[in-house]
Amino acid sequence: MMYRVEVTIDGVVYPSYEPAAKALGCTVGNLWFARKAIGDEVVLFGKKVTFRDTTRTTPNSTAKPVRCLETGEIFPSISAATLACGLRCPHNMSEAIKWGRRAGGYHWEFMVKEKA
Repeated sequence: MMYRVEVTIDGVVYPSYEPAAKALGCTVGNLWFARKAIGDEVVLFGKKVTFRDTTRTTPNSTAKPVRCLETGEIFPSISAATLACGLRCPHNMSEAIKWGRRAGGYHWEFMVKEKA
């Protein structure tokens, strides 16, 4: 999975849909549908619910850093860059890098790690 959705219910932060749905007494599908239909800030069952995408990173990650050619901004992974430019699927960005095309309106490249 390229991203995780952090859900905040009346100021209490839950790391994903599952514990948030349990706290609200609804299904994950209800939360997902509310977000897609209404947006990132909704009121469900009289409670303010906010959704936020967060990237998953691990210390032993094999992710390759990528750089935006137009802005020079460097991201730790394709997933992070995908979220930053508003895309949902990192596959589109990896294909754009592979074929020299645009993703999210920009050109991208993998950062080459120099050997010591």
